[in-house]
Amino acid sequence: MVLAYDDAANILKTLRQLRTDEHSRKVYKRAQAIAAKQEIPLVPRRRTGRQVHRDNPTVGSAEQLWRTTIYFAFLDHVCTEMERRFPHDQRQMMLGQNLVPSKLANLNDTIQDELLQVYFPDLPDVNTWEQEVTRWKVKFSDIPRAKLSGTLKSSLKQAHQDFYPNIRRIFVLLLTMPVTSVCCKRSFSGLRRLKTWGRSKMGEERLCGLAMLHTHRDKNVSREDILLRFDRTGHRRIRKLTFN
Repeated sequence: MVLAYDDAANILKTLRQLRTDEHSRKVYKRAQAIAAKQEIPLVPRRRTGRQVHRDNPTVGSAEQLWRTTIYFAFLDHVCTEMERRFPHDQRQMMLGQNLVPSKLANLNDTIQDELLQVYFPDLPDVNTWEQEVTRWKVKFSDIPRAKLSGTLKSSLKQAHQDFYPNIRRIFVLLLTMPVTSVCCKRSFSGLRRLKTWGRSKMGEERLCGLAMLHTHRDKNVSREDILLRFDRTGHRRIRKLTFN
């Protein structure tokens, strides 16, 4: 993840360097060659005094119009989304993965200070941070690297709550951080399929239950127990329709 954030920062820097008139002119010349083969004239759109439905900049040529409304606008949009998706402070939090035993060789004093700075509000005992990291390094110094834990989940089991509270808290925070927003978008899509017009009067409890079943449909869940839960009073006909 740290490498991904560093590469994203490199891409962002590259895109900002491309936001010049010289680079836009090169791309426009290639667009001119393609338009000439297709016999498409490149002329600026007609301007109006007041326009609210499309871009209406004061330009004198099609190249200036293209540069202002498409080239620069597209690069600005991509840069903004890259900054939103890969913020610098989240990259600093990802440095906590260097506390994993198999990656302790990358943990230097600079990274250790950055971790203390970014996780300072969440650490249970800041005063013991330095000696705790030192003991954590010594704990795995005599173990071959091939046998060291390489995941956050396995490292969390070795970070005892009483002996390594700060390191354990960092592992817990890293494990709860979503890598992507795919799971959230999938839940939104599932809710769209569940909350239909035929279920407009469905209550919140049942909707949450159906959403959990839909999201975790790969789990081994007893459907009989779930149906019995909605038939506690005996007034519904679920038991009769299902178990008879």
